[in-house]
Amino acid sequence: MPKTTGKEETQVFQRKAKFSFLGMSLQDMIRYFFGGNAMVAIVVLVLISAFLAKEAFFFFPRHLDGLRAYRETGQEYVGYLDAELKAHRKITSQVTQAYNIQVREAAGEELALQEVSQELKGIFRKAVEDEKRALKSAEEKVGVMEFVGGEAFEVAQQEAAEKKEIFDKAVQEAAKGIFMDSLVISSEVNPKPDEFNKIKQGVVKLLLGEESPWLTELEETVVRKQSAAAEEYAEFGDTVRALVATQAPLEELWSGLRKVTVENRELVEKSQTAPRRKKALEDGARLTDDPVKKADLLARAAAVDLSSFDADEMTKGVYAKRDEHLAVRAQLFEETQKLMQEIPQRVGSEQSNEILKDLPQVQETFDKKFAKLGTQAAEWSHQEKIGTWHSIITFFLGTDWVTNSSWNDVYGLLPLFSGSCMIALIAISVAVPFSVASAIYVNQLAGPFEQNLIKPIIEFIQAIPSIVLGFFGIVVFGDFLRNLSQWELLAWVPGFPMQERLNALNAGLLLAFMSVPTIFTLAEDALNNVPKSYRDASLALGSSRLQTILKVIVPTALSGIIAAILLGFGRIIGEPMVVLLVAGNKIAIPEFSEGLGVFMEPTHTMTGIIAQETGEVEQGSLHWRALFMVGMVLFSISLLLNSLSQQVVKRFGSK
Repeated sequence: MPKTTGKEETQVFQRKAKFSFLGMSLQDMIRYFFGGNAMVAIVVLVLISAFLAKEAFFFFPRHLDGLRAYRETGQEYVGYLDAELKAHRKITSQVTQAYNIQVREAAGEELALQEVSQELKGIFRKAVEDEKRALKSAEEKVGVMEFVGGEAFEVAQQEAAEKKEIFDKAVQEAAKGIFMDSLVISSEVNPKPDEFNKIKQGVVKLLLGEESPWLTELEETVVRKQSAAAEEYAEFGDTVRALVATQAPLEELWSGLRKVTVENRELVEKSQTAPRRKKALEDGARLTDDPVKKADLLARAAAVDLSSFDADEMTKGVYAKRDEHLAVRAQLFEETQKLMQEIPQRVGSEQSNEILKDLPQVQETFDKKFAKLGTQAAEWSHQEKIGTWHSIITFFLGTDWVTNSSWNDVYGLLPLFSGSCMIALIAISVAVPFSVASAIYVNQLAGPFEQNLIKPIIEFIQAIPSIVLGFFGIVVFGDFLRNLSQWELLAWVPGFPMQERLNALNAGLLLAFMSVPTIFTLAEDALNNVPKSYRDASLALGSSRLQTILKVIVPTALSGIIAAILLGFGRIIGEPMVVLLVAGNKIAIPEFSEGLGVFMEPTHTMTGIIAQETGEVEQGSLHWRALFMVGMVLFSISLLLNSLSQQVVKRFGSK
């Protein structure tokens, strides 16, 4: 068979490729198809960015109007009074808690036994309550069927008799179950056997409608011991009550001013929305053909008051109370300092002593904050201007996110941003070692069988819906972590035992599980891109396989691995459903002073707040635009991480 030359092969291919449609060859159509898809993707991305920017950045003008209204109505001044009361309540709460614990611990053993009795009541009720309801329903049916008579009445009587028998049996079995020595109760109290038997007997009697002298005596003992403790620490109790009473004048002043300024705010909001309301009524009148309805709408539009509010007039009542406020707060501060000297440094309860030990620090914090609030109140003026930068700083550095408030909505990103970063830090710290190590093992060390087994399993994790993982975190994983934290062997771990099963650690570990496939796949691709000649040269020079991996393969693929980690981080910080379900949704800046224990506390995130509140807000409202602003921040973070990963690959990929 004669051989064909390269030129002849090219001619044959050109003859086969002569197909065309509308003047385009097959190659042109393929090129335009993929180029068009890329252009569509770019257009969609630009439109999404433009829509986000439009909805988000209109937030700041509206937010600025709200901040100005907050100041011009006098609400800002009343906010200082509210902050003073909250600061003082921290002291009173601390002192009251120490006193109550001291009084309560005077009857600690008896209260513990009462706790056991309450738990046993719950066990008993759980055993017989369903049967009791069924019996009651059957007896009511007998009463109804008595008027009908005949066979239906007899059947109802028979059913009631059967239900009565089942109920009696349940009561007997429950009583026997309560008396079982192997009965496990969740209470940490471990009563003596004779006391436990008395409790069980008393519980059965009470729930069967009989009296229990032993439980009655136990209750009387609790009251007697606590009364004796209250009498012993009467001076402590009087001081606590006097300290709480010092708040009354400031609370009364705050309540009166709050009412005035809320009315002022309503007038301002009515004035601000008047043009839109008038226009809406006029548009409605123009669109209707009903003359009666048109006249009504026009009359209502004409009645809309378009006059602007007078801030000077509205705040007269606030300024009139300023001198009184300064006198009241000075009296409150003086009395607080005096009463704090009368608080005992030590009492009988060690738990109370621990609380009293922290009291000087709490008082010092109160003194500083109270002084600062006093300075702000003295210098406050409703005429002080608020600029655009104040709105921006208040949003990005604000420490509160309060919506649907009867007082004033506050939009501060910092608690949500810190929660997102904290959960992402947990997730990335756990996911990176497992993902990168798995990628190195599968790519460099595993045999064909292990590669075909491990890689599909890891990549299959991406197919698990996030809502399923969130449900798993609520039902299974959260309880597992909390039970694990109860082990005495792990008592040294900061934050253990955990008080909440829905917290940052739960969310972070689940997000780590979700991000493993992303980081693993991209890291494994980066290792695949390392030229085989690098490995062969290293092995030829006498390096071991492990040395070749750690000193040649991984450093060469490091840029791709870093890019994989960055993309995984973007996947983590953009996940809404898992964090919404299992992070605990507590909007507050984490208490970083607790150290690593802060990771066991509930928190909220930017993605979580968007998923939680978007469906509940009015479209176009300030709250609506605030959520879009949060979305814009998330969008910017994702773009930044993707851009950074591309820059890493571009800069170090060729080295």
